[in-house]
Amino acid sequence: MTSADDPYATLEAVDRALSYSPRIRPYVWELRPEDLGVHEIGHFGLFHSRFRSSFWPATVDWLCHGTLPGNGREEPVPAGPWP
Repeated sequence: MTSADDPYATLEAVDRALSYSPRIRPYVWELRPEDLGVHEIGHFGLFHSRFRSSFWPATVDWLCHGTLPGNGREEPVPAGPWP
């Protein structure tokens, strides 16, 4: 999970970090600020309480059930351990 305006966890950085674990099947969830109706998210922004009713429940649902919010860009991912 990363935000499109995160200066540290860019998609290139996430890909590089994931390359150290070649046996996993990762799914990268990139959020844009407009997905949450804000102007910026940044690196630690998603931990801010202003996302308590938007990002946090969606993240719990993703982790517990493998589903992502339907904004037309993401597809549900399988829940549970990878084979």
